[in-house]
Parts: sequence; C-alpha cells; structure tokens
Amino acid sequence: MRDLSFKPVCIPALCLLLVAATLQASPDRDEEIAHLLDFVASSGCVFVRNGDRHSPQDAVKHIRKKADYFEDDIDSAEQFIELSASKSTMSRKPYTIECPGQPEAASRDWLLQELQKFRQQQALGQESSSVNLSQDSAGDTGT
Repeated sequence: MRDLSFKPVCIPALCLLLVAATLQASPDRDEEIAHLLDFVASSGCVFVRNGDRHSPQDAVKHIRKKADYFEDDIDSAEQFIELSASKSTMSRKPYTIECPGQPEAASRDWLLQELQKFRQQQALGQESSSVNLSQDSAGDTGT
C-alpha cells in the first residue's frame, strides 16, 4: 500500500512557485502603465505638485522616478496611480492637473478615468478582432 501522507517538502516548493508567479509583471499592467505615461506626456496639461506647476514631460519624469522607487509595491495600474501619480509622499498633498478649457482635477481621478477608457478600448478591440476572426472563418469555403 502506498503512503499517501502529506509531505512537508511540498509546501516550500508550492510557496516558491506562488511567489515566482506573483513577481512576474502582468503584461496588461505594464501596457496600462505605459499608456498612462504616454497620456500624461501628450496631454498638454500642467501637473501641479505641492503648488509648483510642471510640464507634462517633467511630470512623467517625476512619476517614473516614484514608480521605480515603489516598483516592488506596484501590482496594478491602480497601485501605480496611487503610489506614483496621486500625491506627494512627503507633504501628502494631492497632485492636480490643469488642462486647457477644463476645471482643475485631482490627478488620481484624471488618471483613473483614462485607465477606465483605455480598458474599454482594449476590450472593444479584442471583441472586434474576435468578431473578425469568426467572420473570416465563417466565410472560409476551403478553396
């Protein structure tokens, strides 16, 4: 008869696999963060940090620097926004955005709104490519 008792050696191996899987960056997360950085850079909006106004390019540099610092804590685009682009780590003051023709907005809300739009566009793009593939397959006569 086989010994089916629990082997304690399995726990460390399982834990190691779970940790390794968690540490790998999500392609979606990386794509979303890259999109948000591009969005800030091309926005034409002024980024206000601790009362000082910064160009979009300077804002991206600052956000990247903070993201690098918090890299181990960022598992999602939302965490990226929260830790790197929403408030001063020192003063705790929220960052704001001034876009031409629009009221001043909290950078956190502004970026979360853009993230939601991006995800919707990605979902629509995947749906339309699935529809195209289905239509291509349906129209295939095998000739």
